[in-house]
Amino acid sequence: MVDETTNLDEHRGMMAQKATDLRRLRAEVEADQAALRARQQELEVLLAAAPAKNWAEASRRRATFSISFLKRRTAMTVTAAR
Repeated sequence: MVDETTNLDEHRGMMAQKATDLRRLRAEVEADQAALRARQQELEVLLAAAPAKNWAEASRRRATFSISFLKRRTAMTVTAAR
């Protein structure tokens, strides 16, 4: 058996290494964004479940959820455009 692992990146050209690094970075970013979206949805569900104490709070919640919805729609549109 081999005691040391072989680093395959050393045997490839710089362009291939950079492309691999970019793919790995993009995958990390996409995973982080997915996790963030999931946490945000959980928070919104919890916030929506609690009743508003007055009309002002209800109005603020509606505005917050509307902005959140529009941000998600914009992000989905940008992602689809790629």
